Amino acid sequence: GDAFASGGSVGYDHKREGITARGGWECVKLHFKEMGRDIQAEHTTVIGIGDMSGDVFGNGMLQSKMLLLKAAFNHMHIILDPDPDAESSWQERKRLFDLPGSSWMDYSKERISSGGGIYERNAKSIKLSPEIKGMLGTDADSLKGEDAVRLILQMDVDLLWFGGIGTYIKTADQTHYQVGDQANNSLRIDTTECQMKVIGEGANLGLTQLARIDLANNGVRLNTDAVDNSGGVNMSDYEVNLKILLQQLLRRGIVGSKEERNDLLASATDEVSELVLANNRGQHRLISMDSIRSNLNFRLFRKLIAHLQEQGMNKRSEYIPTRTELDQLEHANMPLPRPVLSVLMAYAKMEIYEALTSSEMPLEKELTATYLEYVPKTLKSHFGENANDHPLKKEIVSTVLTNNITNQAGSTFVSRMAQVTERSIPDIIRTYLILESSLGATEIRERLYSMTDISEKERYEVLIDLEDVLKMLVRNVLQSQAVPPGFEQIDQYHGLLSELVEHPDNSVDTLNSENDQSPPDSEREKVQSEDLSEQRAIDAVRTSLRRLRLAPDVIHLCINKKLGVSTAYRIAESVEQKFGLDWLRERLILQEPGNDWELEFQDILLRTLDANKLRLLEVLLASHKIETMKEQDFPTLLEPLEEMNAAHLRAYIQSLEQLKSGSLISLTSIAVNLSHLDFLKNISSKI
Repeated sequence: GDAFASGGSVGYDHKREGITARGGWECVKLHFKEMGRDIQAEHTTVIGIGDMSGDVFGNGMLQSKMLLLKAAFNHMHIILDPDPDAESSWQERKRLFDLPGSSWMDYSKERISSGGGIYERNAKSIKLSPEIKGMLGTDADSLKGEDAVRLILQMDVDLLWFGGIGTYIKTADQTHYQVGDQANNSLRIDTTECQMKVIGEGANLGLTQLARIDLANNGVRLNTDAVDNSGGVNMSDYEVNLKILLQQLLRRGIVGSKEERNDLLASATDEVSELVLANNRGQHRLISMDSIRSNLNFRLFRKLIAHLQEQGMNKRSEYIPTRTELDQLEHANMPLPRPVLSVLMAYAKMEIYEALTSSEMPLEKELTATYLEYVPKTLKSHFGENANDHPLKKEIVSTVLTNNITNQAGSTFVSRMAQVTERSIPDIIRTYLILESSLGATEIRERLYSMTDISEKERYEVLIDLEDVLKMLVRNVLQSQAVPPGFEQIDQYHGLLSELVEHPDNSVDTLNSENDQSPPDSEREKVQSEDLSEQRAIDAVRTSLRRLRLAPDVIHLCINKKLGVSTAYRIAESVEQKFGLDWLRERLILQEPGNDWELEFQDILLRTLDANKLRLLEVLLASHKIETMKEQDFPTLLEPLEEMNAAHLRAYIQSLEQLKSGSLISLTSIAVNLSHLDFLKNISSKI
């Protein structure tokens, strides 16, 4: 038989493609970008574990011609190069990579800088030159090989690249026995001795998870091995799934022969590689944005940890911080460390994937495009509609949706939305997709990622703002509608949101905030204009997102009350001007709950605020003829409210002014303020 689909000799050569190393390198590049550095264009000092004949080390050390590899070792040899030349050392590494079965002993001595050399790792004595002594920070004239390795690991460098077998870093509290890698006990160092700025984990188990967490808490930039070197596994998944598709097309006679089938698989290699690398970037950026999010709302992540524990995550075996450690991070206003966020991401994705594959949602016809995102363009163009039919279509769509939405909205999004809306995960995902499409969020993200003159920090901040708007819309739609929306409503939502963002005259002077200097023409055109400076384009995105703060009210008024966007916006903005409910919402979201009770209280207040806003709108609509509302001035519009209960309204407005003028805003003070609107329950119930 033909073992094509399950492996066999036909498939992707991981070493030739260098996919594991390249995937890890995408993460390394982003670590440096987040520091404001370009590892592809700036000299970068490196130490590494492995040799050039190895897939991960070899490919990794060829990813940038600006690397200054000062020291490396594998199980046999040590290379020390105190002052390497970037160009010539890259050429020599490339020669070794192409040389079958090469070792560090094949490295040309002429290419090594003064005082450097290549040594046996088990050497009893390595004579140290002044240059090596300076580089390793030792006064000793000679060292045993294993002592030299320990000093290499302690060097002050930009990057440590793991490309070989072994666990080389632990915490001071861990014993060598606990690490479970006896062969390297004499080489292993503690986190307190580390001086590298970034760690790239091309290989597995280079350091313990507790070591990762400790280093992250002390400013070292790293993820986990599962994140950095996921490229190989990911490419294997692609290979198997594409082979299943091609094998099916071969059986149906659409592919003419095994040779054609094999050629088609090979033709997709470059595109599959890019899809894999995009996944590495997506996961890294998720961790970076979740780091920012956990700094802004640590309690949400504590809630996620508790939820994932209920779902079966073993907090101890996954080295999730204890309650005391979480308290310390929260009180120090520190984010969750990236290695912990990496684990939470994996478990959050597993829960979403299982919920999707247990439903029929992934097979809905509107998600065919999501399935086709997974299929390389070369195969789509070749087979057209015939590429749509895959026995694992549900699993593929579930994977794409899980990765896309979690990478964009963060690890807390789905579980939190399920808690506050009491909707199923498929309903939440579908609603997110509808509103994401309606908002043109994909185009906004693509534009943001194409920008080269902005910092990663600013890019992440705007992306988080975009997701916050989407979350607000998803939450509101799911809480305000008895039946979750369907894909057929995309055009309706798109029309409303587009008009809201782009309307040149929204009738209310406060449409643009005090900080908004953007001219009032179409924001979407501005965002997409290639001629526009990137900073102005960013400002345009921010303005669009600010305009959407009233989108839930406008959607409600347009869909349920059949108002036009301009009239709906005017009414919603009038209520906001008078009652400051969106100002209150912003302050409410900025509160940092100190415990789970306060987090729940925050949710209750958000629901109360939204309910009061809808009641205010209902009272206004019941008190005026809709056709005359567009012409009425602001005071006239609000007259009925003031006539109904002037005392309570005055109390509310006075309380609001106190909040705005005071520095102490808390959940309690916001709750007291909102209580002055309780009278609306009685009025709206009579309408």
